[in-house]
Amino acid sequence: MQYIVSELQAKTNARLKIYPTQTLLQVCSKAIFPTANWEPVESHHINSTQLLSADEHSQTKLSTHERKASQKEKESKSPNLQAKQSSQARARRAVYDIALLNEWDWMFTWTLDPQKVDRHDPNEVYRYLKPALSNLHQRKDFVYLLVPEYHKLKSGEKRPGIHFHGLCRFESINLKRATKRGKPRFDGHGRPVYNMTDWPYGWSTVVPLENNYHKVAAYIAKYITKQPDKILGKYYLSSRDLVKKPKIIPLTGGVSYTAYRDDDKLMAGLQQEVNLYNDVYLISEVIERT
Repeated sequence: MQYIVSELQAKTNARLKIYPTQTLLQVCSKAIFPTANWEPVESHHINSTQLLSADEHSQTKLSTHERKASQKEKESKSPNLQAKQSSQARARRAVYDIALLNEWDWMFTWTLDPQKVDRHDPNEVYRYLKPALSNLHQRKDFVYLLVPEYHKLKSGEKRPGIHFHGLCRFESINLKRATKRGKPRFDGHGRPVYNMTDWPYGWSTVVPLENNYHKVAAYIAKYITKQPDKILGKYYLSSRDLVKKPKIIPLTGGVSYTAYRDDDKLMAGLQQEVNLYNDVYLISEVIERT
């Protein structure tokens, strides 16, 4: 016997994401995570309130003011803006996943020498960057996750320059100890700072990673949020030989977003809350494995 279910039935607001070193619980303010394959049906064939648990049903009871405010916010945003926000949210989640699913040894920053590359021209930057990454990957076993970012706009500039933040591991990249006033340089966390002399188009800083991969993943993913658009036609670049999709376990019963949200944990950094798009929010928390 074949069953046709509604989109509402086939989605949940909570899921587990399984990484090599941790398990992440994500709870969304709306049911956006698929639970199984489904075939949409006309809305008049179902009574959506009957598909909600008592707890979920209570969450749908918004005041008239809240419903009007939410509707007004949705109407004020163009379809193009909503699509852009959704694309940015997917890219942020993808960068976070790649960062957590793979082993990294170093965090790095690359800047561009204006004498070598017009760092204000995304097309020219990409034309130089792509073969440089390919060369480093093939000749130096350079494995990377790279996020471009704009510098702050400086006086006299029509558009800001571009630089990069990333995670990497490698076999034979040349590193040179960075110095300041003739003394070895350390970052704000006391880690030694190096320069990557194999980066041919400007300056670089490289620091060894600590074991807190969750913090590192959140740090690198935040640069997606800071981008106004796809700087190089992409939100990020990564090696092809990386693991990019975690195992996902949807929690079909759902979890109450308002009950799960904990102000104390948010203040302590144990929970992270982000606005995915419009009025849709997501809370993430690392949970203990049993």
